[in-house]
Amino acid sequence: MKPLTHHEMLTLVAVFARDGQRVDLAASDRAKRIIRFESLEVPAVPGLPAHIQKLSLHNPAPKEFILWRHLCFADGHEATLEVRGREAAQVYEGLEQCDPSMHYHHQSGADVRFSYRLQNRARPGAEVAWQRILVLAQTTIAGREFTLEAGSSLGASSPVLISHHAEGDVDLPDDLLSVLGHAWRPLQRFSTAWKGSLKLPQRQPLRSERAEALFLEGVAHLQAVLEGMHPEGFHRQFFWQRWRVFWWRSLWLQLGLLILLGMALMLWAFDVGEPDQVPMWVNNIPPVLLVLTFLVWSWEVPRFEIPPRPKPLTAAHWQGAMEKTHAG
Repeated sequence: MKPLTHHEMLTLVAVFARDGQRVDLAASDRAKRIIRFESLEVPAVPGLPAHIQKLSLHNPAPKEFILWRHLCFADGHEATLEVRGREAAQVYEGLEQCDPSMHYHHQSGADVRFSYRLQNRARPGAEVAWQRILVLAQTTIAGREFTLEAGSSLGASSPVLISHHAEGDVDLPDDLLSVLGHAWRPLQRFSTAWKGSLKLPQRQPLRSERAEALFLEGVAHLQAVLEGMHPEGFHRQFFWQRWRVFWWRSLWLQLGLLILLGMALMLWAFDVGEPDQVPMWVNNIPPVLLVLTFLVWSWEVPRFEIPPRPKPLTAAHWQGAMEKTHAG
């Protein structure tokens, strides 16, 4: 598309100007059809700390408008809202329906920030039907960033990350979050963070609602564990939950062994000894197993593994030097 003309800019920002939003001409990019507005310093109100609000309107194609709202907090973190629509006035109307306080949640000392995307689910010409979709959830717990990338995948699971501590890290138990329930997948250590995943419904709005609730549950859990107990207490506190996770992780291997055992018992029961004595129904087993595999794969990729047996942690602290204690 052609660069924005001065007349186009005046037309697009008319609805913004009526509410006191001023265009930042120096920061705007006419060639890329991006209009940025002057930052607003917003004082603290109940449920939302003081922050700086930044708006930008993007028009990459005809009848395609994207309005971004960035809330920048004093601790350096931010939360965003992305609104997509067919008209500039339409996306601004959607933005006005979303109170900034929805981006922030304070829970027992942790400041949780939610970022969303607002989409119009109505057909062209029909009345606007906005749907709010959670994209990102973030907070800081015991010197670590805890993040749920809810909008990065359309599948059943969304990535969960726990950053390394600045003072160094011990080997966090891979079932640190999995003890909360089957929705939380085991953690794996990477160079920049511990990574796991959270199993979520695929349909909105249930997916976003479930993601928010589970993330806040994870926040409370990590606060209790990383801030409220020593590593050696984790095994004692979640002993049965850890063994439940062990059983679930080895479930596919158990099922595979049971299927093989069942087939062997059936062949033995039918006294099959020669190839020409194999009953006809045996030929149906491979395609049935193949169909079952595809059905399961569409919901969750099965993992055949022998997980490590739960055992007491030997580290004295969750971060810093790797001091060890005598596990009881």
